Amino acid sequence: MFVCFNDEKIFQTLPGQGWRVLIEWKRDAEDVADGVPAMTLEPVIAWVTARIHRKRERDGYKYEDVIIAPLVRDCHCSDLLVLDGLEPRSSFRGFVYLAPGEDLTEKHTKQLHGGYAEGVTLG
Repeated sequence: MFVCFNDEKIFQTLPGQGWRVLIEWKRDAEDVADGVPAMTLEPVIAWVTARIHRKRERDGYKYEDVIIAPLVRDCHCSDLLVLDGLEPRSSFRGFVYLAPGEDLTEKHTKQLHGGYAEGVTLG
């Protein structure tokens, strides 16, 4: 089942093709007690092209974005979730992509907290 939290309208899906996403989840005390993990490595089920309704906080202006985002399984339940990094009501704190065949390392965890991938410099 796919839950549309932000009135997403999906136009197209493409297979995940081996991509994975390291996700840091937002957890409350009850989630921790229930054993919900802080981070999970989820396979990308599909890449979706979706139209999402947005509203600016500062002036209430409403508009629509068209995004390409990964569709993954939510660790809090069995629902599917579009990882929209601009959604303030999301169930995750952050995420980092892993390319097909790429091994999970400590550098990915650092990227979750504002670090940069190898080869990226500030100039």
